[in-house]
Amino acid sequence: MSEFEPPAPGWWKAADDNWYPPESHPDYTAPHASPSPPPPRPADLAMAPAAAGRNDKPWWRKWWAMVGAAVLALLVIAGIAGSDDSEVADVTQTVARDSPSGEQADSGDQETEQDAPAAAESEPDRESENEAEAGQSADGETDDTGLSLGGAGQLGTREDPLAYDATVPVEFSVFGDADGSIWNMRITPPRDLTAEVMAENSFNDAPPEGVLFAGFDVEMTLASAGKEPLSPGFNFNWEILGGATSAVYESSTIDDIFGCGVSPNEFDRFSEVFLAGTLSGTVCIPLPAEDLNSPDTFVAMNFGGDRLVFATDGARPDPVEVAGGSEGPSGTALGYGAEVPVIFSTFGDADQSVWNVTVSPPLDIGAAILEANQLNDPPPDGVTFVGFEVQMTLASADKEPLSPGFNFTWEILGGATSAVYESGTIDGLFGCGVASDEFDNFAEVFVGGTVSGVVCIPVPTEDLGHPDTQVAMNFSGDRITFSEGGPTPPPAALTPGEGVAGVGSALAFGSTVDLTWDTLGDADGSAWSTTISNWRDITADVAAENPFNDPPPEGAIYVGFDVEMTLIQADKEPLSAGFNFSWEVLGAATNRVYGTDTIGEGFGCGVTPNDFDNFAEVFSGGTLSGTVCIPLTAADFADPGTRVAMNFSGDRITFAPSQ
Repeated sequence: MSEFEPPAPGWWKAADDNWYPPESHPDYTAPHASPSPPPPRPADLAMAPAAAGRNDKPWWRKWWAMVGAAVLALLVIAGIAGSDDSEVADVTQTVARDSPSGEQADSGDQETEQDAPAAAESEPDRESENEAEAGQSADGETDDTGLSLGGAGQLGTREDPLAYDATVPVEFSVFGDADGSIWNMRITPPRDLTAEVMAENSFNDAPPEGVLFAGFDVEMTLASAGKEPLSPGFNFNWEILGGATSAVYESSTIDDIFGCGVSPNEFDRFSEVFLAGTLSGTVCIPLPAEDLNSPDTFVAMNFGGDRLVFATDGARPDPVEVAGGSEGPSGTALGYGAEVPVIFSTFGDADQSVWNVTVSPPLDIGAAILEANQLNDPPPDGVTFVGFEVQMTLASADKEPLSPGFNFTWEILGGATSAVYESGTIDGLFGCGVASDEFDNFAEVFVGGTVSGVVCIPVPTEDLGHPDTQVAMNFSGDRITFSEGGPTPPPAALTPGEGVAGVGSALAFGSTVDLTWDTLGDADGSAWSTTISNWRDITADVAAENPFNDPPPEGAIYVGFDVEMTLIQADKEPLSAGFNFSWEVLGAATNRVYGTDTIGEGFGCGVTPNDFDNFAEVFSGGTLSGTVCIPLTAADFADPGTRVAMNFSGDRITFAPSQ
């Protein structure tokens, strides 16, 4: 075949005189509807390759990935076939099997359903495109116009580094979601950060003699990615290559030092961004003082032994353009202000539980935060305390009581900054401080019970009010999102379980029972003669006990009951009740579990008369006695099904006040 003729229609000839398939051309447009193609890739794109010995074939073309995908597809099909046609399953599948395709499932009522995961979708052949991106021609020969790390004359090596203070493109060639992503990066020269670190926190230790805290600023903007949102994560380590000592330094290289302590504006490698979103901060590494000003000292990103190096007089390749617009989180965002069903596909007791969730639009609650507690600090300039109200009602569950727990985290997806924000994302802040009526992820309820409260997250002011800003429930990377005008499918019907009555056989108030504890520590196997009695409203008694006690919230009272516990037998003496269990009231009217700090601002009843002391110690034959006070709704106090419980890490012994 003549070198002047294409091997097939549509093939194009590059500057290296090689022919390439049409789909690898920068201006190629797919024949079917698809996201915008990436912009032209610069010839001097720095690539971060995987560790030595890795097959260049993309992971999704390897046999194990194909087998895994086939198995997953069968499981998905089986799961869909085996489920009923209820709207809950359609709306909430995204939690278990989110798809970045954004296609909706074929159903009878698309306007009220969240996007179900799309079936496995055929993709255009990326083999030759990936080879061209990796600096290789279609026949496998090295393309001199491409840049990969480690070769002679390539950018990003110690011999030919990239420049400080220049925005340069870096493509990740790694395992996982970040593979093939492109980041426009800027790194400043390292400087002595010791004084700033010591001023940041009084508990920071000074570096050893001859060592200083060297810091450099980092900006990383996501320009192209196969998955959003994305974080740098564990894909590389930051290093300083010492020019004077000829040694490599990470945060813990120097003996007896692990990093710099609490450093100002610390770079967070696990923060996530969408396309065009930027991560920024300072990296601090302990370094011998003699290395700081050496002309041969470099900053490096270490990708499993392959390094991308930055220096003072390095190359300055142009950054890439952001690849079209961000698709944002996959799936259709649900609407604010309406009760919508969410099914948990997670590990543990909450798996397959169904919750009817209501999320209000996010608002600026900075004034309310400052009013809630005089010790709360205002947000930094350019940051707003953004809050939204949440109600979660348990509709069905295999186990009761149940809490949302660690199954998900609340987030705000910033529409203006294209970044993901949790309570501790913005440096120097962990949440908003003490908030009134704060949502408690660990409050437990029975079916029909509701957990409610306010979630507050510090967010850049520019994101509040932006039309693309959303609230999200993040289930380990699978997100359910809420936005203005989203669909509002009807809530799931309640499937009542056994409720409070199902938590074991209740013992009678006033009777004395011998209880042997199955717990950890010294109290394990100890036996106590226990009597619970005198269930009553002690609101007036609490108010009279101390003038600084606050009254209970509206609709609640202070409920008290008397306790006597005599130690019968123990392997170790003296012994206390300690942290081995917690006192609770299981409210039959509200289907909710109440501890001493469930209602109100977390301070229980205040100073109460004859307060039972869990930490008083006794020898065998000794008795602990006193009154336990728990804030409780008036409706639960009057309900005959309400129980008192001793909670031993989820195993409860209950007592019935009505008996």
